[in-house]
Amino acid sequence: MHRKHPDMSQHRLSNALVQMMRSNEWSFYVTLSSNDRARASKSSSPSFASAAKAELFMRDRLRNWDARVNRALLGKHWQVRSQERLEAFGVLEKPASNAHWHLLVKMRCLHPKREFEGVAEEAWQALVTTGSVDVQPVGSVIGLSRYITKTMPYGPSSDRTVILPEISSQQGK
Repeated sequence: MHRKHPDMSQHRLSNALVQMMRSNEWSFYVTLSSNDRARASKSSSPSFASAAKAELFMRDRLRNWDARVNRALLGKHWQVRSQERLEAFGVLEKPASNAHWHLLVKMRCLHPKREFEGVAEEAWQALVTTGSVDVQPVGSVIGLSRYITKTMPYGPSSDRTVILPEISSQQGK
């Protein structure tokens, strides 16, 4: 596959995002996968009419996941506790074949009602029954920041990039 060469503005955006990620104290690296066998198999027809529909589906699921996780961690008044909600940066990869989010997540709540790892998995699997969750502590953000943004020099997209908590306060896209 031949990729077009990124222009300087795309490189600058990607580099700025990497610097933003490196300047934060992230708690977890999270992968939220759809594991959609129909889209992953080249021999079967796609589950979505287009990658754009897959992006909308995954963005909606992430917005709902964020709300469910924050409610479980903070309680029923999670929306008014904005300073304690999760903070995250994420990129959606491979929406046309095996859609999955890569997220760097910062826990800002000092006294969560439940453990993040269990809540993250429970919430995602309630929303995407075929999905899977991988939660890892962040040791070094340098390699992770490059890995998360690896596809961005070829075209950052607002539909494939999210910064939380803003997404869960939006009324669907």
